[in-house]
Amino acid sequence: MKKQKQTTSRNDTSQAASDVYRKQNVTIHRAMDQLALPYDDNKEMWLQRIERLLNLKHEVASLKELTLGERGRFIRALTDSGAKVNNPWVPASMQRWRTGDAEIGSVSRPLRVPRAKYGYVRKIYAILTELKLPWAYVDKIAQERFGVERVEWLKVDDLEAVMKMMIYHQNREPKGNANG
Repeated sequence: MKKQKQTTSRNDTSQAASDVYRKQNVTIHRAMDQLALPYDDNKEMWLQRIERLLNLKHEVASLKELTLGERGRFIRALTDSGAKVNNPWVPASMQRWRTGDAEIGSVSRPLRVPRAKYGYVRKIYAILTELKLPWAYVDKIAQERFGVERVEWLKVDDLEAVMKMMIYHQNREPKGNANG
């Protein structure tokens, strides 16, 4: 029997904001070095460029003053300028975090699923997020319908059925129309 490769969705990774910050810091400095303008040697030029690129209304004295979201936008601008780096993913809940703020973490549960299940789990995660429902909601469906404790342990066909149930549930939810 062929072993399936495990895949982790970036939407499902648990990480602390300070971990994302460290990854971004390494990426920013690597990109600046690739562009032949190291940060330490060209700090004033880089800070002015950051203010201009991000349309900031305030002066920036250091990279530490930027939020994770602003740092992500800056990394994107560096890659557009020719740097060959990967932009670390920042969960929406961490976009406004900056050094000195209280530590926060991603609230999603880490899932490792075979490649055949990956698309179904991502879709279920997206629906749960949109409807503001916990993973326990689909775990309960898995328990009641299929006798399996956690949704990611379902067979592919059963996982597809749960995804279809969630799509049906999503379509039943009111969209906030003007008629009430």
